[in-house]
Amino acid sequence: MSEGRARRRAVLAVLATALVPGMGHALVGRAARGVLYLFLVSGALLIGVLLEGRFVAFDSAQPLSFVACLPGWMTGLPGLLARWAGLSAGDMRTASHEIGTTFLVSSGLMNLLLLFDAWDVALGRKP
Repeated sequence: MSEGRARRRAVLAVLATALVPGMGHALVGRAARGVLYLFLVSGALLIGVLLEGRFVAFDSAQPLSFVACLPGWMTGLPGLLARWAGLSAGDMRTASHEIGTTFLVSSGLMNLLLLFDAWDVALGRKP
């Protein structure tokens, strides 16, 4: 495979993973791994929602809040659906709110790491 074609394949894998966790791995021939990653990221997201977690919102008065809100946007389509359905508003009065928020942030960070992994797998740097 030419270097240009491999790079296009890697970009497609990264974009697919950004949209649906694990999809990039499935596109490069690692379907079982992709399904596992989809369940892992979506499961953490679901647990976060069930524990009344909340995605961190960007606050323009606090520019570093971008670092905290980025993982919420990295959850891909499952996270967007949770936001659209109003499931990620959370209730700060519940005892499990902080744990739920941690699960939501963790799901986004896992998918962010999967972006890098999909890139490496697509380029043949990793089995």
